[in-house]
Amino acid sequence: MVLEKGSILVMQGDSITDTGRARPVGEKNGELGSGYVQYVAAFLNAAYPELGIRVLNTGISGNTSRTLLERWQEDTLDLNPSWVSIMIGANDVWRQHDRPLATEHIVDDAEYRKNLEEIIQKTLPVTK
Repeated sequence: MVLEKGSILVMQGDSITDTGRARPVGEKNGELGSGYVQYVAAFLNAAYPELGIRVLNTGISGNTSRTLLERWQEDTLDLNPSWVSIMIGANDVWRQHDRPLATEHIVDDAEYRKNLEEIIQKTLPVTK
């Protein structure tokens, strides 16, 4: 990973990423949520202050890989990221246990893999 001056890192995912971030996009101190995203931003800005790296949090609690794929363009690609971090999958598994009869919410292993592959394919052509 090569960080250049003005790099934009978009952090995507579910509640593990969201952690109470600001809407529509968490960016500044106090807006990034109370989880790992704020620590990543603090580390990058402490280690490389001269680069002015922007860390954006667009995680949404409750998301599955399916709902992340549906909002990928607007909430990730439209932000013109230099780099993207994705932490998704807890709800893909959890819906199988907390709502086993609501099959429309269940994302099985095959769909999870397909969703992530589609996200990656949509992202690769526009990344640096």
